[in-house]
Amino acid sequence: MPGERRNATTRCGFTHRRCYRIGFSTNSLHLAAPTQSRSRAERCLIEAATWCAPCGKRCTSARRGADTPTHPHCQNMAMTIAERSLRSGDFPVHWPVLTRWTDNDMFGHLNNAVYYALFDTAINAWIGTRTGADPLTAARLAVVAESGCRYFSELTFPDPLAVGLAVQRVGRTSVTYRLGVFQTPKGSSDTGDLPVAAVGHWVHVYVDRDQRRPAPIPEAIRALLESARSTGQAL
Repeated sequence: MPGERRNATTRCGFTHRRCYRIGFSTNSLHLAAPTQSRSRAERCLIEAATWCAPCGKRCTSARRGADTPTHPHCQNMAMTIAERSLRSGDFPVHWPVLTRWTDNDMFGHLNNAVYYALFDTAINAWIGTRTGADPLTAARLAVVAESGCRYFSELTFPDPLAVGLAVQRVGRTSVTYRLGVFQTPKGSSDTGDLPVAAVGHWVHVYVDRDQRRPAPIPEAIRALLESARSTGQAL
């Protein structure tokens, strides 16, 4: 009502259509002042706004009631914080990998592209060793549909390294991995609780060798993937 004095703790949850429209089209709105003399739509937008946990600001772009009502950049921040806290123990499979003299770049550390080669090597070596799958003759091939990596600390040749593998999702034709690279102790096989230097995201889609169309994951490989389901924190 005009002239009604209300505080910003009352929430309407975007029950008015106009409020919902403004809530998803306005980048910023002054939230500190009382709602007196504001339109009903503005009051609803203010009252429905929620706090963004990572940055401590109001999120007017997120719908009230969402599990993580955050700005896109805050979602990225929260994911980075969670990934940085991962340890080697969060990965069910640890696969040792070797680096080469040429893997160090002009800055004296492993070049960023090398990590992708380590991920690819660990996944395919693990599957090939455990199931006997041969990529040269297999009827179905695992091709990379998506990949990414976040880097937290430097690694160098000839550090002894291992790649941690955790299967996050297994579909009919695709599998999503979370991967971590960490330095293993020299002269020790204990890799149970080590900091992760980089965390990767990897999606394989299985395709028919001849048709190059998506095909079901082979049963032997599916069983292996199920054995490496992620047991760590969800990101």
